[in-house]
Amino acid sequence: MKFSKILVIAGLLLFQLNFAQERADVVLNKALTEAKAKNKNVLLVFHASWCKWCHVMEKNISEYQCYS
Repeated sequence: MKFSKILVIAGLLLFQLNFAQERADVVLNKALTEAKAKNKNVLLVFHASWCKWCHVMEKNISEYQCYS
């Protein structure tokens, strides 16, 4: 019984590794490299689901269309 629980937990952990998000520094470095190559700027937005002002900012940003 214990062995099957350990197998299930190990399987779930290994399954989660396949769906892990990219690290923030990797994403930022990719964006900076691409922006530098295209001579463009990068807008970095911080957001937290519990932050009231983050929701206000998100609403205001989504009102404008961004053109690339």
